[in-house]
Amino acid sequence: MAIRAGERNAAAAMNEVDELAALAHIARAEREAALVPGIEGATTAPAEAAAVIGAGAMGAGIATCFAAAGIPVTLVDIAPENVERGLVAARANLDGAVARGKMKAEDRARATALLSGAADYAKIEGVDIIVEAVFENLGLKRRIFADLDRAVKTSAILATNTSYLDVDAIAAATARPEKVLGLHFF
Repeated sequence: MAIRAGERNAAAAMNEVDELAALAHIARAEREAALVPGIEGATTAPAEAAAVIGAGAMGAGIATCFAAAGIPVTLVDIAPENVERGLVAARANLDGAVARGKMKAEDRARATALLSGAADYAKIEGVDIIVEAVFENLGLKRRIFADLDRAVKTSAILATNTSYLDVDAIAAATARPEKVLGLHFF
């Protein structure tokens, strides 16, 4: 089928549109993001157990992600009633995934079995990664990270879910700032 002159002219005009250049840039950036120079041969440590500090909506959602990925996760909050509410929300998230056809019922059962809760740090001392998901208050986050620094194994990764606070300022509350990172969900 022949291309009409009008179609050819319209296609040529599109090459001059700023949005097309922006979309092409996004496509290139997505491809190049996976190509980080200097990390060839780098190894990663397995995450065999996780914890989430803060059992609100964000914490419950993050715990859901770990459980759905097959990683046992402990949801921690200072108030036991918040822990229970967070676990109920995480289970509801998994139920919703089944209802939407995103997860099989048997996978939901496995993920649900991986969810647990605690009102202190004693149960999480051996986990591999901890994600803090409390409200955006630098002083509170620094206190939590200082406490985690003393409570969990030294090889554990400590992550903050902050959306705008300075991760370096949070990391400075620990003796292992190189093990602290920002990890934002949703």
